[in-house]
Amino acid sequence: MNMKRSITLRLLPYIFPVVLLALVTSCKKDHDIKLTPAAGKYENGFFIVNEGNYGHDHGGTITYFDYKTGLLTDSTFTKENPGKAFDPNTSSLEFGAVYNGSLYL
Repeated sequence: MNMKRSITLRLLPYIFPVVLLALVTSCKKDHDIKLTPAAGKYENGFFIVNEGNYGHDHGGTITYFDYKTGLLTDSTFTKENPGKAFDPNTSSLEFGAVYNGSLYL
């Protein structure tokens, strides 16, 4: 029992600053997250992430549905980024996430 108390007392000056630092840094606000998208041509609808065919012609596509017109726009990514694709063909697009006004695939 005496040995355990002695180890704890010797480590206390090191443990206290680490715990204090963890509490201070975990409670700070990193940044504001925008929950509303920036105004633009894709503000009134949603994106559909289409999984590609593994090892074949494409790794996936992005389709956009516009609420106002009720139309689907296929291959939105390639239309907005000419000459770019989801490469390599040995991978497949699986999901997307909107974070801070951007779509990450």
